[in-house]
Amino acid sequence: MNNHQDINERNLNNEESGTTCIDAPIERPLYHPIEDLERRAVLELRPILEAWVNHDKREKPIHLIGNNAYGLRIYQNQSRLNMHVDQSNTHIISAILHVDHDSKSKPWPIVIEDYKGNTNEVILEKGDVLLYESSKCFHGRPRRFEGEWYSSLFIHMYPSDWKRDMYDNLEVHYRIPPDWHKVLPPKQGLERLVMAETSAYEPDCEDTWCSLNNTIKWNIRGEFGKYVSGDNMLHNFDFDTKKIRTPRHWARDEL
Repeated sequence: MNNHQDINERNLNNEESGTTCIDAPIERPLYHPIEDLERRAVLELRPILEAWVNHDKREKPIHLIGNNAYGLRIYQNQSRLNMHVDQSNTHIISAILHVDHDSKSKPWPIVIEDYKGNTNEVILEKGDVLLYESSKCFHGRPRRFEGEWYSSLFIHMYPSDWKRDMYDNLEVHYRIPPDWHKVLPPKQGLERLVMAETSAYEPDCEDTWCSLNNTIKWNIRGEFGKYVSGDNMLHNFDFDTKKIRTPRHWARDEL
């Protein structure tokens, strides 16, 4: 996939300009479609994601349906991704496959709030995959990116028995009452929160997110067949590597 990408190409398209979740004062992110590689990413990562969600050996295992693989998105200098949650009907179990970034760029962590209320900053290197529940865990990259380019692929799946039609409205997406859009008078001691589509930022705080002043920082490398959980424990994936296979119509030199 890294060979498939050529940041020096001049025919890359700018990503849709209407996505206010991305704050890019200099250049909008570029979008480089990878065609059949998107389907390959879904097929090869699905057994890994299924092993992750079934780590508790439940009686009825969860089977995932691949919704899409989006990318490659190529962020450019000074980009920022507001904190947000993803679509509640399809983006349930997700993965970020970090393809690469320019060698002179500064580390650019993805920020995720976990179920224990911790704010985590995770630095990804080329080839790293981050697994997360993207429609439940607030996530983003509120710090400015300092570099030329940073490219990732985003994979989204949902359980086969997921009632998708029940979760496709803004009230559910925001997890707050139907009158969420009414602006209340400011309260002393509370930071100002601004909504931008389905994302949020705190303009009066450094790097637009106040909890960044107390984060758990992660900069560790994993290894194939294992994953590191949020409590910093190394676990073995329970999946058959033979299930990670490539459809016949893909040539051997693409493997």
